[in-house]
Amino acid sequence: MLAELSMYESEENLRTSTQITYFGAEVIENVNSERDIPRSYRKRNQINSEESTNDDSTSSTRNASNLDSQSPSETSPDPIAAKLDRMSEFFTYTNICAMSMMGCIIRIGLEKSMDSAHLGVESSDYVIFQAFIANMVGSFILGVLTGSTLKKIAGMLPVSVGISTGLCGSITTFSKFNQQVSLMIVGDSSPSGNRYFTAFLSILLGLAAPTSSFIFGHDLSTIFSRHFHHSESTNGAMPKSLLIAKIMNYLLVTLLILSWFTLLILAIIYRKQYYVILNLSSVLLAPFGALCRFAFASLNKKQYKFEFLNPIPIGTLFANLLGSLVLSAVSVTLTWVELSCGWTAFLNAIGSGFCACLTTVSTLISEIQLMRGEGRLAYSHIYPLCTICICLGLSTVMNGVSYSFSSDIDSLKGNNTCS
Repeated sequence: MLAELSMYESEENLRTSTQITYFGAEVIENVNSERDIPRSYRKRNQINSEESTNDDSTSSTRNASNLDSQSPSETSPDPIAAKLDRMSEFFTYTNICAMSMMGCIIRIGLEKSMDSAHLGVESSDYVIFQAFIANMVGSFILGVLTGSTLKKIAGMLPVSVGISTGLCGSITTFSKFNQQVSLMIVGDSSPSGNRYFTAFLSILLGLAAPTSSFIFGHDLSTIFSRHFHHSESTNGAMPKSLLIAKIMNYLLVTLLILSWFTLLILAIIYRKQYYVILNLSSVLLAPFGALCRFAFASLNKKQYKFEFLNPIPIGTLFANLLGSLVLSAVSVTLTWVELSCGWTAFLNAIGSGFCACLTTVSTLISEIQLMRGEGRLAYSHIYPLCTICICLGLSTVMNGVSYSFSSDIDSLKGNNTCS
């Protein structure tokens, strides 16, 4: 994170300003005197001012290059910038964890309300699979976020990352969608029509609906931002957005700690009740899946030996693949291993909590739209096709082998009666 000082002289008076990056957003703070400026800033500005006396138009670029090329041993580290960097990173992680738990709760609630026992919209035997509405909702929220200017507001970058990676990524899930298609292909569901054609339509609809939701949310947010956008004037004081961001960050940290340990205690107390332990464990495991996905996102920026891989978000592809394979492994384990109700609930929670938050549909749709915006139309079709083929192909092999060695279809649905 960069903390830099710039001094400029106006016609009226000499003003000194400090430009720092606070929680990932640049903030201009006016200071009353040079005494208020940290020594490292004054020294850097003094060097730049002396070198700029000969040719201001060319030396500023040269000075910036010299500063960037200096090694850590040549310049002492800035403690203020380092502290802000650590705080920004800390709040980014806590926001992801807290909002991933919220996203998991929202997804579970949507799945329960849309299942055959309630509204009857979603079913593993229908074209509209479970988590279909959740994928639409999460994609819509991410579309609204990408079309807004939230991440550009001072102090709101960790909040923006928490909403996109934590909330939206945990509301949507690719692994559950992939697993249901896989089980339909191998014959572990009973659609009213041909199961292969139904699975094909489910794939098309499962990608088209979130894409439409994302585009609608993005356009709606863009139109709203154009008509209601306003700039915040600081007048030398701390921007209100910074204060709001600090309050939100600390509240989310407190909420994360209290809620996580509270849910853990409740899970221990009610460990013999299947549905209670299933839902509580799912929420407890959600932050781990979201953090893993956030870590894998660093692979998206790497340059690979094979240049055709560089435009593809390898990190997101790997996260969706890993989550899909883990969920298939959990399904196979529950098929062949007889476990107690507690362990059965915990393994199902791995699928509903960890795997569901590790995988994402909203980010997949966002990356496809980004490719199209950059003119990479071919990759915008190759990327989702590779994701579907690789994840669905390997999961179908795992589920197909398990199904082929089963004595009947009922045994594939588990050897216990907990669920």
